[in-house]
Amino acid sequence: MADITLTERIAADNIRIVFGEDSDSIELTEIIRQERNIAGVFYTWRVTLASDINASTVEVTYSNSVSAGNSLPEVADVFYSMLMDAKSTEDANDFISWGRESYSEFSDDAKKSPDALWDEIERAHETYEACKREAEKLRAFLGDKYDAYMWETEYDV
Repeated sequence: MADITLTERIAADNIRIVFGEDSDSIELTEIIRQERNIAGVFYTWRVTLASDINASTVEVTYSNSVSAGNSLPEVADVFYSMLMDAKSTEDANDFISWGRESYSEFSDDAKKSPDALWDEIERAHETYEACKREAEKLRAFLGDKYDAYMWETEYDV
């Protein structure tokens, strides 16, 4: 069991979302896409996080549903999403083991054509590579605190 929650770690390291007024650049948090499907409306944001760790920033893409409204993303939700993406690849040895865990529902679908299955495999591989890139960005952002965030934190979000 972890000794500290994600919310507590975020506060201790002063991890925050940087908005336009906090920098000399253009607005750093913005809606970059809005999609509607049968599950509802989803917003995709470009978010920049800053931290006192290494005085660093990291830009990420974050999506939330209409149930969360289109208010600005919360730092804990954005950071939790990054951690889960990174953790999914850290827990896997390679794409095949990651795919078995993340996309196991595709393996039993005998009704799909080989082309459709190949398309799903390609999309899954793109997702895996994106998660690995998130892990690399997160590792650079957190420095020597990366392992503590990944393995010694209770996720309370």
